[in-house]
Amino acid sequence: HTVAAIGEEKAATCTEDGVTAGEKCSVCGYVIEPQQTVSKLQHKLSYTEEKAATCTAAGNIAYWYCERCEGYFTDEAATHKVEQAEIVTEIDPSAHKFGEMQAEVAATCTTAGTKAHKDCEYCKKHFDAEGKEIADLTIDALGHSYTEITISAQPEKLTYFVGEDFDAT
Repeated sequence: HTVAAIGEEKAATCTEDGVTAGEKCSVCGYVIEPQQTVSKLQHKLSYTEEKAATCTAAGNIAYWYCERCEGYFTDEAATHKVEQAEIVTEIDPSAHKFGEMQAEVAATCTTAGTKAHKDCEYCKKHFDAEGKEIADLTIDALGHSYTEITISAQPEKLTYFVGEDFDAT
């Protein structure tokens, strides 16, 4: 016999049965090995836990992924197939993760202060105690507040600021 394939071999996958090529004699047509069905394989699944979306990143629902067929499933039995877009949860602009509230630093005459705030660990923005975004944490320096000086007697020298003297004559 001159051996030849009966048909094309098709490998089994996790979604379809396969088939062997089989063998026959190319001269007389005698079937040496008939084509046989190869049962489909089981899915090769890995599990991914649910991850909540944040203010800067999308999340996902819990799902199983098959590396053979590259399919996404919502159940461990791999009976409910979904598209990749269906496992993604969109960015949630309000899903901040706040650190501790930072106390206000009061401004002085010469130094700016800082508003009380809490920071989001994800987006690095600043927020007040109620969760309202603060664009600028700066409390402007107060500057000096001068009052009028009335002199009733004529001193020879009057010091009106530390380190600043003037001649009162």
